[in-house]
Amino acid sequence: MSANHTAHNFPGKLLGYMVESLPILGSVNKGNDLLDLVNDNEAGFIHFNGEDENLYSSAEKLYFDESLRRKIGENAKQLLINQFSVNSAAKHIEKCLGAFNENT
Repeated sequence: MSANHTAHNFPGKLLGYMVESLPILGSVNKGNDLLDLVNDNEAGFIHFNGEDENLYSSAEKLYFDESLRRKIGENAKQLLINQFSVNSAAKHIEKCLGAFNENT
């Protein structure tokens, strides 16, 4: 992502990586939610823009360690299923509607 971006986004191409069980490697602007989402779920390595040595180190880890690459890729696919699938969206909508109905 560009260091000049001021809005946060979730690039659609990441969903394509996740569906193929590919690990995510990238850099984002400070304060971007994507960093915590990917890193906390061990679905890849996201760093802040300008942390070039950390980004390079993560790229090396993924390049040289096939088992790590596979595990992180599997985690990325699981994150996709848990957070971005139709079933996940439907459950979230049902939960919100249930909360709304309780308050009305």
